[in-house]
Amino acid sequence: MLIGKLVKDHIVKLFEHCEYQDRDELFNLMNKEYSKEKFNINFPFCKEINLINNEDYKRFWKEKYQVRNKKLRVCSQWVVNSKDLFLDYLLLKNIITSNEFAHFQEIVQKKSKTRKIISHSKNSIKEKEIALRKNSVEKFYSQISSKLKDEAQMMSEHYEHFYSLEKSIRNLIVENMMKEFGENWWNNNVDPEIQNNVNYKIKYELGSILTKQSDHNIDYTTFGELRKIILSNWKIFSVLFNKDKSTFNRIMTDLNKLRNPIAHCTPFIDKEITRLNLTIDDWFELLK
Repeated sequence: MLIGKLVKDHIVKLFEHCEYQDRDELFNLMNKEYSKEKFNINFPFCKEINLINNEDYKRFWKEKYQVRNKKLRVCSQWVVNSKDLFLDYLLLKNIITSNEFAHFQEIVQKKSKTRKIISHSKNSIKEKEIALRKNSVEKFYSQISSKLKDEAQMMSEHYEHFYSLEKSIRNLIVENMMKEFGENWWNNNVDPEIQNNVNYKIKYELGSILTKQSDHNIDYTTFGELRKIILSNWKIFSVLFNKDKSTFNRIMTDLNKLRNPIAHCTPFIDKEITRLNLTIDDWFELLK
């Protein structure tokens, strides 16, 4: 029995528990953090159909359930490691008996052993492939001049700084936009032009050999687009900064310009290194 079938076979009983035994539990199951803690899944166990955005639609099974006057779909993103957690939950809520728990637990253990053998075999093959590729890369890298290697080493420090800065700004946007507008903030409160740019990038990526970069639209935005999102929602973000809108705009614009040498593998001259450090410092002084 796969984890998906195990979950599907117990959805009705679980919802009956929410309907007749523990009415507040339904709201827990609609909470992403609670579902992560209980089942190790990255989406709420269930979600109201009208609140599921287009991006997440495929993360929920098509079957519809009506519980406490709410029309719901159940998350389909289950992994093998969720099995034991799900069984523990069912037993704790008295949805299954101890005998049923033991029966399913035995199936889980047998499947886990089989999967471990398969996984070990796959990992061995993968390790050999990685070793071969590493040797190939090292052979190539040995032909690179020491001057270029020194440049790369010097630029790696600035890449690390800017990577951390850009990711922190993305997190700042997500945290505050979600707090203000809810989970559907991207579709409802981001410039359609930015949305179209991101959709194009995702579509292009899916049509290539590349692994999907992220499940979050914000990770496909440019630094300049991050600036635009904050500016167009300035009422929300203004309370986070010590300076006015024009100062914020200037600092973000300068950072975007200084990002170009890092993005395009061009070495900084000393003057630009100083300018980058000062501008990053300006950013952190800008934050309250």
